[in-house]
Amino acid sequence: MMDVYREQLPDSYLLIVAPEFDPNDQHKLARGLHRASRSEKRLICVDCSLLTELPEDAIDLLLAYDFTLRCQHRQLVLCHLPQSATARFAQLPADEAPLVLPSLLDAHRLLQREG
Repeated sequence: MMDVYREQLPDSYLLIVAPEFDPNDQHKLARGLHRASRSEKRLICVDCSLLTELPEDAIDLLLAYDFTLRCQHRQLVLCHLPQSATARFAQLPADEAPLVLPSLLDAHRLLQREG
């Protein structure tokens, strides 16, 4: 199970994903992404710095929300991804993959440039 901490920031929504006992239970991640998508913030950042791996189900869920947010002219940004997840997203065509950045600071800089 993963635990997800949520924080609404002035211009974005931050989700921090933390591991618990069962890394294959995506319920909390789905709920966090759902709440973030309802926030109307144009940038939703997911910080995975506490994870050592990102299960395939979580990757599929992130891809689904990325598609939904793109249709709304909003953006999902993934930060501090485990190496295996970074490699998985890098295999996708650029127009089908969420934006992957090294840090939340990079996401903040992106927001400032676009703002």
